[in-house]
Amino acid sequence: MIRRTLTWLRLTFRISSSTPSWQERAGDVCLIVGLVAAIGLMCFTPLHWWQALLIGVLCLTPAIALNRMGWLKVFGPVLYYDLIRQARQSRFIWIRFLYCCLLVVLLLYMTIGYITSQGDGFDVQSGPDLAQSFFDVFLAAQLIMVAVLTPAYVAGAIADERDRKTLEFIFATDLLNREIVLSKLGSRLANLGLIILTGLPILSFLQFLGGVDPNLVLAGFAITGLTALGEAGVSIYFSTTCKSPRDAIVASYGVLLFYIVITMMLWIATNLPVSTTPIWFGEQAPTLADVAALLNMGSVVLVFTRVQMAGATGTLATDLPPLVRSYALFHGLLALACTALAIARLRRDTVARTGAGRETLSSKLRAMLRPAVSNAPMTWKEMHCEAPFKSFKAWLAVYAVILAITLVPIALIADAFGWYQLFGITRDEGFKTSMNVWARCYNVAVGCLTLLAVAVRASTSITRERSNQTWENLITTTMDSSPIAFGKWLGSIYGVRWGMMWLLLIWSLAVFSGGMHPFAWPLAAIAWLAYASFAASLGLWFSAVSKSSTKALMLTVLFAFGLGAGHWFIWICCSMAFLGGGGSEALGLIQFQAGVLTPPFVMAIVPFQSVTLDGYPDWNVVIFWSVIGVCSWGAASWLLYQLTNARLRLITHRDGLVATRAHSGSSEPGN
Repeated sequence: MIRRTLTWLRLTFRISSSTPSWQERAGDVCLIVGLVAAIGLMCFTPLHWWQALLIGVLCLTPAIALNRMGWLKVFGPVLYYDLIRQARQSRFIWIRFLYCCLLVVLLLYMTIGYITSQGDGFDVQSGPDLAQSFFDVFLAAQLIMVAVLTPAYVAGAIADERDRKTLEFIFATDLLNREIVLSKLGSRLANLGLIILTGLPILSFLQFLGGVDPNLVLAGFAITGLTALGEAGVSIYFSTTCKSPRDAIVASYGVLLFYIVITMMLWIATNLPVSTTPIWFGEQAPTLADVAALLNMGSVVLVFTRVQMAGATGTLATDLPPLVRSYALFHGLLALACTALAIARLRRDTVARTGAGRETLSSKLRAMLRPAVSNAPMTWKEMHCEAPFKSFKAWLAVYAVILAITLVPIALIADAFGWYQLFGITRDEGFKTSMNVWARCYNVAVGCLTLLAVAVRASTSITRERSNQTWENLITTTMDSSPIAFGKWLGSIYGVRWGMMWLLLIWSLAVFSGGMHPFAWPLAAIAWLAYASFAASLGLWFSAVSKSSTKALMLTVLFAFGLGAGHWFIWICCSMAFLGGGGSEALGLIQFQAGVLTPPFVMAIVPFQSVTLDGYPDWNVVIFWSVIGVCSWGAASWLLYQLTNARLRLITHRDGLVATRAHSGSSEPGN
């Protein structure tokens, strides 16, 4: 046993005594010490931003010098190659161009709306107010853009190489793990930084209107950069550990969405009486308010709200430094930890997948529960051969976290209002209102996450067949394009069946506790199915017209966000310009915009109570536009599906004679 232990230690922790090895160790130690010193001095000392930045540069100066000497290998040739390859792709140029046009349109319509709202014309002294209002909208648009694009940019960095079978060739070189991971991460962040800097020239126009406080501008760009850094760290970790870009992107968006939901729920829970009680026994034990304050340090929604409050009260000079410092500490440590884990697990996970030939418990269970092949082989393949998780441990861990996230707020609410109200018959209105708020928040969060998962899976359904070189085998069969399109479409919706079970659990608990009307249950299910159908059709369309999975993913995510919520920026400015920002016409436009074109709003309205039916004055109008919106999304889904089917028929060179001949003369149409 001792000999085996020593042999394992010697083979696992191999130590080379060569001169280059000791030089690399010295460079690593210098880099780690510099990072720890820079983070400690910048986050735990009351310094100005330029002093903290100067101290950070001074702490990292020895590591930079060793990098120039060749002792420290941080970035390799992959960085230069990836930067050039991304710079030559036209879709990134179009994204920057469209983002610039969006900001110009926002500035134009806000100016027109501000002039229209002034009764006697535009006053020069009101210019700073317009500049401040536009900067708030600009910062919100920039943060939303970073939150939406960062997982799509970074999560496919390494998973895309693995999916194209080119990661093994990179491993054949003498590149280190950190050179591969940091090069991919650095190139993606550099490309994302160009999008962030696109709005800087437009922001400079505000100087003609009186300008904005420089502290606010620096804090806004610092928060944006730190948000991109934290999300990029999480995305590069999932890109290293997940098998495909689709799984990595869904996992990255899922972590981001549920972190926002958890912080918002904790912020709501801090207003309950239970927030002042210790979490465990003891006088010095932390309370729920302390835990909420710790986790809310990295919430982009709460930080943006606090920045706006500081700007409104005129306390930017005193409130911004500690706010940005705590935000930098949270996201900096998050990015550092996730990147270090990605570097440590890069080769190990890849080698483990390459040599995995044995059957696991989850694969045995799937084989036992898998039905026989039906007359629709493509539908059978998409529904029963695509598992959400390959590992039973991953399945168990994910759903344990899901149950904890779902049930913990219910326990907090029941503890605040009394457990007897959860299981009893009589419940007061405060308990029902709290459960209704819980049902609305989780219906929006889980609903949006599952819809995103449907769209992402559909967007890689055809491009992944091409990358795996199975598309040629598929089109050589006697199947028509219609079974292929329907199988991909239905498999994309069925692939999130556990998410649907999650929604059913939320609705059932809400109805049982009195926080949701029983008639709202089928309405919520119909609304989700309509939106899921459109998400599957949208992703399938881009998967049919795109050449790569990355392009299809990015286009699907951008169009899904733009069609579902991104149009609010332009329409709000249009209402300000043409309606003066108020009146019954503006209210009707907002109700139409929310009910017809915004699925998250409908999913927040659908879990209604019997009390809210009488308390909301314009409930009938909202319900009417919501019903029209659900029907419109369903009709758009059918139309887009027909267009996709026609596109697949054109790609596969199919016609009706092929399907007729296959039905009449072949006994195995899917073989």
